[in-house]
Amino acid sequence: MRIYLDTCCYNRPFDDKSLMNIKLESLSKLLIQEKIRQGEYDLVWSYILDFENHCNPYEEKKNYIQKWEKIAVYFCDYSDKITKKAKELEKMGIKQKDAIHIMCYNK
Repeated sequence: MRIYLDTCCYNRPFDDKSLMNIKLESLSKLLIQEKIRQGEYDLVWSYILDFENHCNPYEEKKNYIQKWEKIAVYFCDYSDKITKKAKELEKMGIKQKDAIHIMCYNK
């Protein structure tokens, strides 16, 4: 199975886990990443993940997240086709970056 995680997923384990939903989301993300490391899931990485991670002001988080690109089995580069289809999703109310993430997985 292919797995695509957006930037929020990669950052979730660094968040304050005093709230139950954040704690559960963090644990879920850690379980998924363990399955990726074990080869049960194939990770998809994209240019938008690179862009968003590059903008991360926290060097420790940025470095941790960037290591996942090397683990990824698939990489989605920029293309006009992705941009065009993402704009169609935006018209349906999906935020721009979220639409790009969706199209990078569905490429």
